[in-house]
Amino acid sequence: MNNQPQGYPERWVRAECVKLYQAPIAPRTWDAWKSICNFPDFRCKANRIDGENIVSKTHCLWIMCLAYMKSEQAQKTKGGKPKGVGTKITINQVIKMLNSPIPLPNGKTRKQSLEEALGDAILIEGLPGKDVPLWLQKHTGWKPSISTLRRRAKELNLEFSVSNPVPRKTLDTLLDLAYAA
Repeated sequence: MNNQPQGYPERWVRAECVKLYQAPIAPRTWDAWKSICNFPDFRCKANRIDGENIVSKTHCLWIMCLAYMKSEQAQKTKGGKPKGVGTKITINQVIKMLNSPIPLPNGKTRKQSLEEALGDAILIEGLPGKDVPLWLQKHTGWKPSISTLRRRAKELNLEFSVSNPVPRKTLDTLLDLAYAA
């Protein structure tokens, strides 16, 4: 029997939420969203694999739906903060929106569309070094220069080349640095 938790790496889930939200998500905002969606405590080793936080499918769907709702809210307020009573989104609203039977323009329900998105994967293997700054900007909002990436890779004793594919270990470390920035 497999005792490992089933789910998705938190970094991948956050990257998908950035795509849905269509803007970088600050660490404090991400923590607030996790709180709204009742994420499990990642200090517990049962929710981790190889040091990576693992998010269940249910929590993935909830936070991705929340990111979509926040994106719609930002579009309505033209990027400003929503004002007035009832502008905070609750987990009950997220679940109601997720389970809404109203079809989207593509003919699928919101839940079906988000479940398909969970089948996607972050491009993590075979990414050329010259594309890493744009990749980091897309997922975290931080766009370092090539010289910064080279310096950081050298400091941390990681492989990095502009013309060759960047190894997964290097991308993972750079992604961690970008989230910390």
